[in-house]
Amino acid sequence: MKKLLLASVATFSLMTGAAFAQSTQLETTTRQTTVTPDISGQPSVKSHESRTTVESDGSATERSRSVEANPDGTVKVEKSKKTVDSDGEQTVRRKTVETGDGTVKVKKSRKEIDSEGNEIERTQTTTRPER
Repeated sequence: MKKLLLASVATFSLMTGAAFAQSTQLETTTRQTTVTPDISGQPSVKSHESRTTVESDGSATERSRSVEANPDGTVKVEKSKKTVDSDGEQTVRRKTVETGDGTVKVKKSRKEIDSEGNEIERTQTTTRPER
């Protein structure tokens, strides 16, 4: 009875260990912040963060976010996400939001590239008053 129980536990461990190994992924994250004074001595802040995840099937996702704040009160935020599936097809999404001069400008784009290199890109830009 004990041998059967031990064999069952060992078999279960091997099966779940293999399943766990198949679902593992590689992930890296980098962050960078830079503060630099402009001519007037006021600080300008730039921050960038990116994260890349690679799945066991070869597909990958890269996300990034950048923020830039200037002494004149303008702020620019950029976000992007790039996915590459195991067949080599890519999708890139970007969103940029800029504020300043009493307006908010939003630009969204999406680019798809198939495994043969054909590209389709859509872009939308809107501008509205700041609230």
